[in-house]
Amino acid sequence: MKKLLLISLLLISISLAAQKTAFKNNTNGLPIQVQLVENSSKVTSPDITITTTDGTSRNLYTVLGQGKSVLIDLFFTTCSYCIQYAPIVDQAYVASGSGAGNVQFWGISDRDNNAAVIAYKAAHGVSNPCAGTDGGGAAATTAFSTISGTSFTGWPTYSIVCPNKTLYFDVNYPPTATGFDVHFTNCGTSGIDDKSNTSKIINVYPVPINSNSFVDFYLNKAGRCSFMIFDMMGKQIAAYELGKLAEGNHSFEFPFVSLPNGNYILKIQTDNDISQNQKIVIIH
Repeated sequence: MKKLLLISLLLISISLAAQKTAFKNNTNGLPIQVQLVENSSKVTSPDITITTTDGTSRNLYTVLGQGKSVLIDLFFTTCSYCIQYAPIVDQAYVASGSGAGNVQFWGISDRDNNAAVIAYKAAHGVSNPCAGTDGGGAAATTAFSTISGTSFTGWPTYSIVCPNKTLYFDVNYPPTATGFDVHFTNCGTSGIDDKSNTSKIINVYPVPINSNSFVDFYLNKAGRCSFMIFDMMGKQIAAYELGKLAEGNHSFEFPFVSLPNGNYILKIQTDNDISQNQKIVIIH
């Protein structure tokens, strides 16, 4: 009898441990508790085409055919958990190269127009491309939330599509900045391309920037180099020409003091049109 009781208690404990629960937002933006179940079966992603708020048309299968993986972030602008986790997802986006390498992040809203999405990005530090109803967000959300073999539980939902169209649905929730990496690795992609002609930003300090700041960077090939600064809506607000530099490590001091407080994107550009972006925060 005691053995049966112990076995029963053990099975209950294992069952409870296997059930992951979290909170998401339902269609009205109200929190709901969901049970997260790891989906080990292979699912093929649907193809979608969106137009992001910068006016760029993006077709999923075309990007996958270039050997890139795409993270699909289903969100809406008044979703409380989307807002809460936006900075974490942006950390992952910046760490993976801000779209400059073989990993892309696409945010998709099924109910917000361009103006609302742009305002959301600016308010919550979202730097990856996003599409709303003006750019086919409703149809794209339907395509991903009704895939056979998956279970859509609410917003936000993060899914990763590999170059071979394999879909990892509803992963890394609640998100951590490094929680997507294992799926990118499984896809055979990770971060910024290590090609011979890639130049990289190595370090920006101090953090946060409160006066002048230094940028350490590496040029893989000698040539002309410049840095540009964009606001979170993609508008260029400053540019710094460094002239022709030799291959190797360099350090440059930026006069960030003239910029108002806020989040920005710093971009390095070389002769070969190779670029890398990095998010910076300025606080005077």
